[in-house]
Amino acid sequence: MAERTLKNRWRGKVFANFLLFFSFPALAGTGLACYIKPSGSIARWTGWTFLGLTREEWYGTHMAFSVLFLAAAGLHLWFNRKALAGYFRKAFRFEGTGLREGALALFLVLAFGAGVLGGIPPVAFIPRGYSYFEHQAWLGRGASRPPWDGAEEAGIRELSPVFGFTYPEFRKKLEAAGFSPLSPRESLRSLARRYGISPARVISRALGEKEGLPPSRLLWLLEKRESGE
Repeated sequence: MAERTLKNRWRGKVFANFLLFFSFPALAGTGLACYIKPSGSIARWTGWTFLGLTREEWYGTHMAFSVLFLAAAGLHLWFNRKALAGYFRKAFRFEGTGLREGALALFLVLAFGAGVLGGIPPVAFIPRGYSYFEHQAWLGRGASRPPWDGAEEAGIRELSPVFGFTYPEFRKKLEAAGFSPLSPRESLRSLARRYGISPARVISRALGEKEGLPPSRLLWLLEKRESGE
């Protein structure tokens, strides 16, 4: 009876280990998705999703798993506090056990921090890669590039001159592509949402473009503006 009670007894240390084990791949997976996600403006403009989740959903999921992982790590440290304290005592007494391992671990933490802040390779490649995915990797040609941050919230009339048209001309372009604005003030995002596609695709179809073709009128206008012509 006593043996059965011991077998069925709740073991917090075992629970902490399993929680740490299962939460780590979830944290790593969502972290990878957050690493390769585009910026908010590009994500909203192109309607970006990854494995069916939006940028905001990936970020929220990653934050939730981060909290869970930190809780699991805290429990793991608590249940192994005596062993960990022993490692530190022996290391500080220079008894050999754990000294080299602890010094190497501390060095790696400091080296990674210095590498990121100081832009020192190869650690600096990590934030550079993040910047590449955020600002460049998901940009296609033509209308895949938003004219400015939050352009999808602008009204159709406001966007017309960006593409080199008056509002009546731009409205005809949209209607010819199968999109009918409710009013001149309707936002591009609202228009795109009514038809179940991204703002970028609305513009691409209105300008008679397809994916993979040479740069569009929009990209040409943006490059011209940036060059000061």
